[in-house]
Amino acid sequence: MDIGAILKEFFPEIEGEELIQVIVDNSKVKHVKQHEILMDYGSKIEFIPLLFEGKLKIFKEDEEGHELFLYYIQPGQGCAVSFSCFDKLSTVRAEAVESSKIVTIPMQLMEKLMQNYPSWDRFVLRVYNQRFDDLLDTLNELAFHKLDERLLDYLEKQSFALDQKELSLTHAQIALEMNTSREVISRLLKKLETKGTVRLSRNKILLNS
Repeated sequence: MDIGAILKEFFPEIEGEELIQVIVDNSKVKHVKQHEILMDYGSKIEFIPLLFEGKLKIFKEDEEGHELFLYYIQPGQGCAVSFSCFDKLSTVRAEAVESSKIVTIPMQLMEKLMQNYPSWDRFVLRVYNQRFDDLLDTLNELAFHKLDERLLDYLEKQSFALDQKELSLTHAQIALEMNTSREVISRLLKKLETKGTVRLSRNKILLNS
């Protein structure tokens, strides 16, 4: 695939023929299977992923091993964590929600890009800002929203990210990503169904709103 064309279509902030050529000369296109782990806790990050097809989910693990869903990476976005990991191990897990494609930029190229190309700096800053806003939203939900409100917000974000009203999610999966118990999630989903907000079937949740 033409990496130069991919950059111009999905990452317009990355400007300048010289910069684009440097990325083209050093990068590859990687196909990621559904549910494949792109990076994991404690692993060395070998490349910077730029997503141009599919979706990735990012999780954070606490000291007790509980996972919390943080945000999606959509086409045209990069992974903020990878930008800061020159010599650090990954503190997040990135999983492909569906079959995806990324441009992989070698980590050792990052310093050169930061030092020599202002448009790369602007792109990195934009990614940081997006992720910072996502994290503020997550912290706001944890601090100020009741669990039933957080659950509905979680489902609506999943629906928006996947562009579909019917979600293939188990109660256990939701509980894991929201750092609570399956029994609590089942009870809250039943409550939402009673209100007419959702309709439940085996391993599927249909949002009515």
